[in-house]
Amino acid sequence: MMYKKMEIGPFNLHIVKTDCYKVNRMVIQFKRKVKKEEITIRNLLADTLVSSTKKYNTQRLLNIKTEELYGMPYGSSAYISGNYDIMRFSMEFLNDKYTLEPIFDEAIDFMMDILFNPNVNNGMFDEKNFNINKRNMENNLKSLSENPDTYSKTKALENIDGDSPISYNAYGYLEDLDQITSKSLYSYYLDVLKKDIVDVFIIGDVEINNVKKGILEKLKINTIKKKSTSHFIKHNKVRKRAKTIKEKKDIKQSKLVMAFKIKNPTDFERDYVSVIYSYILGGSADSLMFKNIREKHSLCYYVSSNIYKVSNIMLINSGIKYKDASKVIRLIKKEIKNMYMG
Repeated sequence: MMYKKMEIGPFNLHIVKTDCYKVNRMVIQFKRKVKKEEITIRNLLADTLVSSTKKYNTQRLLNIKTEELYGMPYGSSAYISGNYDIMRFSMEFLNDKYTLEPIFDEAIDFMMDILFNPNVNNGMFDEKNFNINKRNMENNLKSLSENPDTYSKTKALENIDGDSPISYNAYGYLEDLDQITSKSLYSYYLDVLKKDIVDVFIIGDVEINNVKKGILEKLKINTIKKKSTSHFIKHNKVRKRAKTIKEKKDIKQSKLVMAFKIKNPTDFERDYVSVIYSYILGGSADSLMFKNIREKHSLCYYVSSNIYKVSNIMLINSGIKYKDASKVIRLIKKEIKNMYMG
């Protein structure tokens, strides 16, 4: 395996050459500093771009093309990573060794068509396609509260620090969605091409020089390269006492989420120590919390801990009976203290 990073004009090209897979994977990421008011429109833009293009303006035409490329899977997502909001476009296609005719260039052309040849008329996204994506996003946002696990985690993050990107809802906001039109979405798309930091990743059994040449010819971004700053969120304020938020909902199983800020970890602590710490505390069926809270005391349906390195936080999640909440919290704190005591 060999990794090579090349700074090319307005974007970074990352190539991982490996013969471990029969497929090649391509990922293109657009990122900028996260702003709460832009989260919704970036989610909608990511969905809209992959749903149709000028050349493939219906789902049927998109499906026909991907079937011609051996059922090539592709997709998009938008998410918050520390201080950045990232739109991610990806696809996987067979290595030319395993196809009747070479498809590498054709697959790259398909991705470029999605990104740079959108289904636009008169300075706005196709109205029919836009309305379908906007309606789907509206339904998804409304359904978030119906998933207790997602809802409880989102609420915990909203309350951990109101001044930090941690507190933003990565799925977006209904009030912002209402204000987006097909014209304003296209204007934002043009702004993305002009201002976002772009990274291109190619992973597979490829020739590095051929990939570099092909990407240079096909990737139509001509803006000045922007410098990236740290993804990691730094916590300036850490309260000494816990903040407790309770919300009543008509569900059979209560959800307990405990959020912890990690203040000023070193790189070694963030990348290695914190991960091992979380695994011992609540990362498996052999963890301290699982053994002592679920198995020994039978006080929860599940309990786990997860480290979010770019956000410098740890979340502990548990499904409990509401009447046992104080007992579970006490036992969780006890296990954390036991870790501290060695």
